[in-house]
Amino acid sequence: MGLINEDGTPLHVQDYPINRCIRSRSPVQKVVGITHLATLQTIWLWVDTQPVFDENEKLERIIATIIDITDRKQLEDQMRNEQDFIKTILETMNGLVTVLDAEGNIVGFNRACERSTGYQLDEILGKNYGISPFCLKRRKR
Repeated sequence: MGLINEDGTPLHVQDYPINRCIRSRSPVQKVVGITHLATLQTIWLWVDTQPVFDENEKLERIIATIIDITDRKQLEDQMRNEQDFIKTILETMNGLVTVLDAEGNIVGFNRACERSTGYQLDEILGKNYGISPFCLKRRKR
């Protein structure tokens, strides 16, 4: 049962936070996962290692703090999946969709809007057109 990186790749023993802390003589913070072999569930941990030295600068001990962040990681993954799903829907639908922030600035503009107005998202991103960017005159191509 070894540790894994956030991207799911194996974390080599020499890269374990405590080993890196010993080698570098510096604090190391890292998110690591460990997969329970019986359930195949991954537990995500935030590991903070702090070296402590004696008066001769000899490494005396390492203080390690480990926090289970599995719930947070699962929520992040769920939010990322939902955002990707919504983005895919908005980009592929034929309806005109403009997303505004609380101040009315454009933060999103789907392809149907680009086709309808003749403007690209990067041209109007962050701009405030009052009621709607559809009040713009259609750009001639």
